[in-house]
Order: sequence, then structure tokens, then C-alpha cells
Amino acid sequence: MKINIPLKNHKFSSVSNCNGYLFLSYNESNNKLVVYNKICVYNIYTAELTYLPGSHLVIKGFKVAYGFGFHPRTKEYKVVRIVEQECVRYYFGQYELSLDQSIEVFTLGTYAWRTKRSNPFLLRMQPSEVLINGALHWLGQAKVRHSQIILSFDLEDEGFYQIPSPNCRFDVLDCHLLGLGGCLSLAVYNHNEKNKIDIWLMKNYGMKESWTKEFTINSGSLSLGSIRPLCLLKNGKVLFEYAKQSLFLYDTNKKTTKKINFGDFPYYFQAVPMSKLSIQQGLSSVCTLKPLEETGSCRLTFGVCMYLIKAI
Repeated sequence: MKINIPLKNHKFSSVSNCNGYLFLSYNESNNKLVVYNKICVYNIYTAELTYLPGSHLVIKGFKVAYGFGFHPRTKEYKVVRIVEQECVRYYFGQYELSLDQSIEVFTLGTYAWRTKRSNPFLLRMQPSEVLINGALHWLGQAKVRHSQIILSFDLEDEGFYQIPSPNCRFDVLDCHLLGLGGCLSLAVYNHNEKNKIDIWLMKNYGMKESWTKEFTINSGSLSLGSIRPLCLLKNGKVLFEYAKQSLFLYDTNKKTTKKINFGDFPYYFQAVPMSKLSIQQGLSSVCTLKPLEETGSCRLTFGVCMYLIKAI
């Protein structure tokens, strides 16, 4: 199955999927001085590409991160945009450099962004990796104590909430969130034990005591920092991406790793979860995109959709 997307020669900074909608973000410049961040949504079933209003001007010192998802109660698709900038504050008689994050929300089918109150937390400035229970999730930290926490953004009431963390010591630079078996999950890169990644699952959403260390991935000769777990298959194996160049299956019972060879992978890619995709051999939550700057299309192969990303 080949999906044509009318976009070429772009380096995507954010790509996510929800129920067959691909959210795409990229920078575009009319000249060398002005750069705008463009965002659009592509419906893979109707081949409709929709650009969202309000392109964001890219300014040095500003960072932008996105989240995209659907809430089953409101039946609405929403885009969350987080803009981070450095600011100077006068605090107890002295000036301090700090970070400020503003939140904007766009509902598909409407015509304007809505600005929310300032975020009470500091989020990791990366695209949201998990949509569960109608909420987008990020890693971040509290502004006061600077402790590492898990955060959710409820797509119904549009508020941020802190999610209980597992009983393990984790740093936002050494772990990432994912969805495994319909559960909010955390991959923690264990530096105390060489080349091992602990996978924690929150089996009852919102309940701290339900966090369970489900298994540990032994990366063997693979570089620990280049491994990104993607999904848990029906046969109990874990599919993970390695160095944006290949896919591997990890057998949690036999503790073995096997590389997947499809033959025509792009040299660099990133896998995008697709929870609604139904395919063979248990590969039920991953989709892939062929290099857009060369072909302007994407190909669905064995339920794995990949898109090429370059250094941005």
C-alpha cells in the first residue's frame, strides 16, 4: 500500500499519528533571515492535507514542541503547541535567567489557536510520545524543586496534571515514555548495569502502586543510547528502533535480539506508532514513512511506517 503525501524537500521536526491522521511539522524559509514553523495534518484515508493557521516565527532562543491527539468523549482532535523561551526575572534583589513555557491549543475544525495559562511545570521540549486515556504525556520537572516527573495534558479540560512515577530513580535525559499493551510505560536506561534498559508499565492508569518493572532489555553489543523501544507484540517480543537506521525484535523470554530485514528501508528513518493499524504477525502499533524529500510519498510495509529525518 502506497500513500502519496504532497510534501517534498522538507525536514520534519515532528511527526505523529492518531487514528489515521498524520501530524507533520517542519520549518520553511522564504529567505535566509526569516524562518517559519509550518504545521499540517494529513488524512491517510482521504488523502486530504490540511494546513493549520498561525505559522510560528522561529526565533533564536525559542523552542517549539507539539502534541497531537484525540479525546474519545469530546470526539475532538487537538494540537498542543508549547513554546519555550529564556527570560530574565527580578527575584529577591537580583536578576535571574529562567525558562518560560506558553501553551497553545488548536481544535481541528476550528479556525484559531487558543492560549492557555502558563504551564506550572517545565516539559521536556520534545514531541509528546504517548496518547493514553485521552491525554498526551511528557517527561518534565517541577519548577520549584526541579524533581523529574511525568506529566499529562488532558485533551478534554486542557489542564496539566502530574502522573505518579514508578519507584525507580530516573532522569529525563536517560529515559522516555511509550505506550505498551495499552499501558503508559517508561523505558529507563540503567547505567548501573551496562547495556540494560528497564521497562516499567503502569497497569492501572493513575495508580502509583500499579507500576511494575515488566522486563529488562539487554542490548548486548548495541549502543544503549541509540535504542528506542516502540511496542510490545502479541507474542511477547519487543520491537525497537536502533540509531534511526534499523528495527530489532527482542525476545523477553530467550533474552535474544534479532534484526528485521525488509530490504528497502531508507538509510535514516523514525518509526511512528499507529495504534489503530491491524496487520500480520502482531505488528499492531507501528507505521512507516518513506523519504519525503525524494518521493513525496510514504509506503506501508508489514504495518511499519517510517519517515526519514535529518539533523535539524
